Formats: sequence, C-alpha cells, structure tokens
Amino acid sequence: MHPSSRRLSLLTFRDSCGIILASNSEAILHEPIHIELRRVSKEYKFGGLHQKVLSNVDLIINRGEFVSIIGPSGSGKTTLAHILGGLTTPTDGELVVDGQKMGRARDRRLSQYRNKRVGFVFQNFGLLPQYTALENAALPLILAKMRPRDRMEIAAHALHAVGLGKRMDSYGSQLSGGERQRVAIARALVNKPDIIIADEPTGSLDSRQGDEVADMLLGIHAQYRTTLILVTHNPDIAARAPRTLHLLDGKMTEDAYHAVR
Repeated sequence: MHPSSRRLSLLTFRDSCGIILASNSEAILHEPIHIELRRVSKEYKFGGLHQKVLSNVDLIINRGEFVSIIGPSGSGKTTLAHILGGLTTPTDGELVVDGQKMGRARDRRLSQYRNKRVGFVFQNFGLLPQYTALENAALPLILAKMRPRDRMEIAAHALHAVGLGKRMDSYGSQLSGGERQRVAIARALVNKPDIIIADEPTGSLDSRQGDEVADMLLGIHAQYRTTLILVTHNPDIAARAPRTLHLLDGKMTEDAYHAVR
C-alpha cells in the first residue's frame, strides 16, 4: 500500500466508525504524566528458586510519547512491557496511570485499564486459527460486550485501515506473516486505546514486512498521538523512536533521547 493510501485508510477508519484513538482520555489531557513505574521489581518462583527479572525500575512515560525498549534476550524488556500494559503485576513497587494506582491482578481498575485503554501487539501474532481475520480482529469487542453486528462493522473498518479489506474472510494459515501482524494491529485498534504496546512486533517477519509493520505503528502514533511503547531487539527499529530505554539483567541502564533516524 502506498503511504498516502495508508494514511487515507486510517482517516476513513476514524471518520466512518467514530473511532478516534485516545478519546478515552480527553478529560485528563492536561496531565503530562501518563504512565509511571515506582521502584518496580518482578520476581518469579520456580520450585524453591527465585528469579528476579526486574529490579527497582523507575519510569515516567508522558502522554503521546513513542518509547522503544531494547535489550538482549532475558533482560526483562517483555516483563517490563507486560507490567506497563497491566498483563502482569509487579512483585514490589507500583504502576500508576494518570495518577491512579493500578493495584493487583484481581483489581477491577487494573482489568479495566488493560481491557479498555491498552492495545497489544505480540511477536507471535496471537491469532486464533479457527477464526477468520475479521473474527480475530473483533475479539476485544466481545469482552466489551458489544453487539455482534456492531463489533463486526468496527473490526471490518479496522482491517480496511491496515490494508486487509480483501482478506477479512481468510484464516491465519492463509495469511503471510506480515498480514497476520496487520490483523493483530487491527485487533489492537478496535477498542480505541490511548496506549499501544507492541512486543517484538517485527521479530517473526523478514526485513521488508518488518519495515511495513513498523511504518504502520509509527503512522498510527503520528496521526493519533497514541502513546506507543515498542519492545525490540533490533537497534534500527529502536532508533526510530525519539526515546529509547536500555535494559540489562533486569535493570534500566540507559534512558536516552536522541534524533530520530
């Protein structure tokens, strides 16, 4: 898809569905601090062994920022992303969003944050093989208890926005890796999140498909000022963000702002 066509399709998605990303937080746009971690640590127990994967991480991400997280395998970057998105909770420390403490795993506030305000894109796509692209994209709207007709309409517009209008009835096995990741991006958009967390979204793709997926995520961020948190092992992808967090052995070793490549 030509870049101008992609921008047009995203605008069409917004206008025809009334979906404007970040609309959930219009009442709190005056608050510059969006997401905050306060001395966050995460430890897992395996039998009698304890493995600490994050250690005393302090972090502030402002509304509308694009931040990349980079580090070697085992550095804790995926765990950090999952805590930021409410998929897991810290062993110690706090996740604070818009001044509100998110609490623990069974806290209703954390569940609402995770399900309504965050869109996730994963390396392995996370598509259900028995469902079509359209059905996969609509899955978050089932949790939102939206009527079937409405959720399918919104999911269809999301797929058009990512260039898959003609592949809506295809199953995952019939799609290329890049197309599957586009379905995952469409699924991340349908709940109109104001935060998108992409965990190694290009890791399973070749360089061309990876660049296309990165371009799409950056386009969404630029157009809607969505907070974008991108986990990657690829320094070239990380360098496309104006701010990069470096992790090593569960500790943040660098928090750097730089010119975008």
